[in-house]
Amino acid sequence: MPYNPVPRSVLALDIASRTGWAWGVPGGRLSHGIIDLPPPGIDLGAHGAAFADGLADLLSVHQPARIVVEAPFYASAGSPITIEALLGLNMMAHTIAWRWDVPIEKIASQTVRASLIGKIAKGESKAAVMAWARAQGHTPNDHNAADALALLTYALGLRKAAA
Repeated sequence: MPYNPVPRSVLALDIASRTGWAWGVPGGRLSHGIIDLPPPGIDLGAHGAAFADGLADLLSVHQPARIVVEAPFYASAGSPITIEALLGLNMMAHTIAWRWDVPIEKIASQTVRASLIGKIAKGESKAAVMAWARAQGHTPNDHNAADALALLTYALGLRKAAA
């Protein structure tokens, strides 16, 4: 299928072992979901291949004009294998975007949350983003999809009322 980007459309990714994604255009209905990956400790190759396949499927189906990803923040990422996997997935996202000729940019989650939700107490960000997403009428599977919805909302320049 030829790649014909949908004008002004954005694909947002919250890269993790359960990668949240959201897609939309300004003024349109937003889609969201999860790319479920095998645990990175089992086989990094299988982990990366599942991510690459999932992202390629999203690009084929939604044909975004650009991609935004949550800027990597590894201070609380956990084990060395998790950090290695997250670094690899981030690099893969940039490589796949380059191969598909889709611009990609990183946006800090702190910037997104401050803009849409306001100040969040330490340790409360996952619950706050889930509450925000539900208040906007979305039904995310988990905090990864909620983070992707927040990232997409920010990238599209939408400013809805905070929860």
